[in-house]
Amino acid sequence: MKFTCDFCGKEGNLPFLCVPCSFGIHTSCAACLPTVKVTRHEHPLQLIHSLEIHQSNSRICLLCVKKVDTRWVYYCSICDFIAHLRCGMNPRNREYINLQELVKERLHQSVDSATYEVKKFNVGEDRTKIATEIKYFSHEHVLKLTNEVLNNTKCDGCVRDFLPPFYGCTRCNFFLHKSCVELPKIKRHPLHRHPLTLNYWSYSFCCAFCGQECNGLRYNCQLCNYDLNV
Repeated sequence: MKFTCDFCGKEGNLPFLCVPCSFGIHTSCAACLPTVKVTRHEHPLQLIHSLEIHQSNSRICLLCVKKVDTRWVYYCSICDFIAHLRCGMNPRNREYINLQELVKERLHQSVDSATYEVKKFNVGEDRTKIATEIKYFSHEHVLKLTNEVLNNTKCDGCVRDFLPPFYGCTRCNFFLHKSCVELPKIKRHPLHRHPLTLNYWSYSFCCAFCGQECNGLRYNCQLCNYDLNV
């Protein structure tokens, strides 16, 4: 029988059908999972009706970059991330992990993801606290916040030129961008299946993505000996 799927809005000819309600869906739509994890997004995506999405300005699938015109979508409300049903279920996009373990992992990360301890802070004009002295996890001395850029000085984290503000230890000539200091200790990345841990490496390592020899801060997976330059 010819029908229009009440799930995706597309036409078909062999539905799963509820006769009392005249509700019919494709067999492929019936197989859609309520929650999926895709490699190109850090959070699980939930199956919801498109009418439930209010804050999104665009109906573009961020997996295939085409317009989303279906009644049901996969969606992350944290990031306003939308995906087609077929894109979310596509084996090439899927990340086959235990979603309950992912939730436990995120709880662990929220407790143990700090890279520094604030030793001293000032209160700004808008009453916000600004950390002026910190103890960074990879350095033995306290780092102080400064806007004074020294000549020929690079960030020891990303090994790039400085833009103030930054933290520094003048005793060791060790300096870090404020943005590098605030990087999370543990994070997931679409390029790798395991969580990556931030650490400091003064010797050279080969970045698995760009293939260049790097040093400084890196995200590392000890299980796979996998390194990413920050």
